[in-house]
Amino acid sequence: MAKSTRGGKAGSSSFTTIPTFAAAAQPAPQPAPQPQPVVQPAPQPVMSADYDAFKKMTDDQKADAITQAAKTQVPVFLAQNDLQKVLYGLKLNDKPVLVDDSVLDTMPGKELFRTVNATSNQQYRMKFTATDIAQQTIRGTVTRVSDTGGSVHGRGIYFADSYRGSIAYGNRMGNANQTAVVRVKLSPTAKTISTSAAATGVSAEIASGSKLGRALSKIGSTDRTAVWSLAKGYDAMVAGNGYHVVINRSALVASKTIKAMGNSWK
Repeated sequence: MAKSTRGGKAGSSSFTTIPTFAAAAQPAPQPAPQPQPVVQPAPQPVMSADYDAFKKMTDDQKADAITQAAKTQVPVFLAQNDLQKVLYGLKLNDKPVLVDDSVLDTMPGKELFRTVNATSNQQYRMKFTATDIAQQTIRGTVTRVSDTGGSVHGRGIYFADSYRGSIAYGNRMGNANQTAVVRVKLSPTAKTISTSAAATGVSAEIASGSKLGRALSKIGSTDRTAVWSLAKGYDAMVAGNGYHVVINRSALVASKTIKAMGNSWK
């Protein structure tokens, strides 16, 4: 727009027009870009020669291997059940990949927790702290499955899909230091099956009269779903309540940190 001023000689009616300009609109400030979280790729486990050989067997060959392995004498500190014997006899002891807890935060996969208690074997005068059992879960040279009590959803290594769900199985009668919690993530490439589908699968296998079915019929009823799942290449069974029964530890990425039971992992 323009502004006028009176000018010239006295009594003159002439005006001088002075142009004015509106201030240019300033662009709104742009928010600073937010850093995006870095997602670490899941480390790829290196499959042992024993596991690789078992996976490549035919079902008939697996039936023979399972039958033979189920006769294995396992060390006294391990559970004396058929799944434990099969894993030990076939040397299927692949370990998880271990990473710092902060690195595990950035990795893909299903987060799981396992709470264990101190235990002892009176017959052989052996005692294990909860930390001992936790160390065997993530670092043990042999795969240690849940003891006799851990069989509600079949045999294996039990994990819960929440911290609270996991510590519900901690020993709350004594000091929390008598428990230990491990944190893992199940690899996105892990092969899983529901416990109900595994139960259906093993029943159908036995009913078919196949060689594998005949071998499974001689396995303890609590162990059959896990042994069948193992034979079919599954890494874990998943129960309806979120519990994961792990058979193959190499399907896990585990935190190096082991903690006593508390209100939360952090």
